[in-house]
Amino acid sequence: MSSKPKVLEDTWTFQEVGTPFPQNAVKAHGQANMYVALGYKHGKPFMGRAWNDSGVVQCSFIMNGTVQQGKEIGGSIQLLTYSKTHSEVGFWYDWIPFTRWKEEEARDMFAVRCGASVPVFLQEMVSLGYLDTGEGKAYMQVGERKFETVPSTSPKFNNLLVLCRMIHGGPPHCQCPICATCKTKKRAPLMVNDWVDYKEGDRFPVDKPVHMGLGRALATPWGNQEQFVALWYRHGKPVMGRAWNDSGNIGAAFVDQGRVYHGRTVGSLQLLVELPPLVAGYDYKWIPYEEVAANREAPECLPLHMDHVAPCVICINNTEILGGINLKLEVAECTLLDGTLKRYEGGQLKNFLVLCRKERDDTMWI
Repeated sequence: MSSKPKVLEDTWTFQEVGTPFPQNAVKAHGQANMYVALGYKHGKPFMGRAWNDSGVVQCSFIMNGTVQQGKEIGGSIQLLTYSKTHSEVGFWYDWIPFTRWKEEEARDMFAVRCGASVPVFLQEMVSLGYLDTGEGKAYMQVGERKFETVPSTSPKFNNLLVLCRMIHGGPPHCQCPICATCKTKKRAPLMVNDWVDYKEGDRFPVDKPVHMGLGRALATPWGNQEQFVALWYRHGKPVMGRAWNDSGNIGAAFVDQGRVYHGRTVGSLQLLVELPPLVAGYDYKWIPYEEVAANREAPECLPLHMDHVAPCVICINNTEILGGINLKLEVAECTLLDGTLKRYEGGQLKNFLVLCRKERDDTMWI
């Protein structure tokens, strides 16, 4: 019988602003590009947010009544990272409603904190900020240079989600031997996409089921190739593109505003990892754009999108290339092997295949 693992400390990784984004950073609830960060001002700790901007770290903090960004912080911050499993470190992270945290903290959950600063997320504002436990107030950013103070008397206060270390059980998607044999704990399906951080040139992941375009090798103009759904952020804007196994390493290419980005210009990116359907609560399906557009009012399958951008397999002249489609502008773009940009719009999109999610009818509580 294995003994319970010792509960280890949080891992905070020092990071210079503007340097390549690290792997395994902890994200805000349901967000693909919003990460928990820690900064200091005159020796006082403040929780804030970081994001991946064109492959490098950018950040924003509410400090002493002002919003400070990037190198205004002082050049170096810390990112909360989690690279192992709960069976190895003795805990896992979850975003817990404030009222539940206050009721159960002494038993099996403990807020992440540094000094009096605790990371909190407010879903109605899509804002990652901090709770000052000494003041009993939360500070949430509401614009590039603005923030809102949320006192304990505000209706929003009880809607706060607190980042906690959970020392019992495991995360809903965990497939470790301990969780796989647990028959008593019911878990709701996640209903979120799992985007995992990598760097261009990293070893291609063999330990995770990365989502492949159409689930097979595509008939590209340069021969059959397995292409994988990739996400990149340029100046905070999501860009969908493709990744591939380049002699054991991650290769990737993206198109944004008429320019092609690949190689070292990409830096950090995210790959879509498939969760087991009963855990995720949905299936992935590639649907013709014509069908997606015709069913916008009552869709059975929803495009997997960030803002208005979704993964798209561009099918033209008996070839297939994974790229991205802007559903609002009705424009699809991809890049060829030699870096040539291809752009299609309007009626040309009809048979292109858009990655969608279909909620499962047989989803179980597991």
